[in-house]
Amino acid sequence: ILKAFAEEFDKNKIHTIFIALDKRPEEHLNLPSDVDYGFSSFDMVPFRQMYLIELAVAQAKRMCEMGKDVALIIDDLISVMKAYEYSTQKNNSEAEINIMIEIKKLLAVGRNTENGGSITLVATMCDAKTEKDKKYSEMFDKLCNTHIYLSRKLENLDSKYCVTPQSVTDNAYQLLDKGNLKLMQKFQERTEEKSINDAAEIYNEF
Repeated sequence: ILKAFAEEFDKNKIHTIFIALDKRPEEHLNLPSDVDYGFSSFDMVPFRQMYLIELAVAQAKRMCEMGKDVALIIDDLISVMKAYEYSTQKNNSEAEINIMIEIKKLLAVGRNTENGGSITLVATMCDAKTEKDKKYSEMFDKLCNTHIYLSRKLENLDSKYCVTPQSVTDNAYQLLDKGNLKLMQKFQERTEEKSINDAAEIYNEF
């Protein structure tokens, strides 16, 4: 899915930066030559992974200042969080605060500047397994403006859709046209307090 995002951005002349962290070597992707691709395997030390993230963010900001539209794709946020966590030298309470600050700085990179360029951030987040992962997952949910949940259940059922948009910001009108916005609002009303699988089944009706 992220590869498809990168190819679509590239096709529409949007400069694309793709960062993949903590992956197996065989997971290396073949992307268009115009895409800036940063890849770190699982044996790379966390400090180097953190440096790769910060370098990509700095590049995206400079290009935006130059008036270019940029897409920054990161796979995945849990790996980013762990890279920051392992790289800090402070005690546990201070480390947690620093990690949250760094993650917020990363998510805040998305922008649309007046008389300038823009940055679109697309990032994945694997299933939260530990209590700490769940805590950061909740923080991500509050800071992201659109969530898309992949539904393994729908995929196995050969459903029409295997992705479920779950929430958007109050400024959703800037992201969606009026028709899709009405559908999204109707979907949210029907799926309030529903599980992801139940929401996915309801979404399949739209």
